[in-house]
Amino acid sequence: MADVVSSKITIVKKSKVLNTVTYNMIVRI
Repeated sequence: MADVVSSKITIVKKSKVLNTVTYNMIVRI
């Protein structure tokens, strides 16, 4: 169970990072 939760948290963190990167790219343009 802990592995599933940690993996979900990792996915959420990665998606947040991707969203931040795309947001920064859009703002720069």
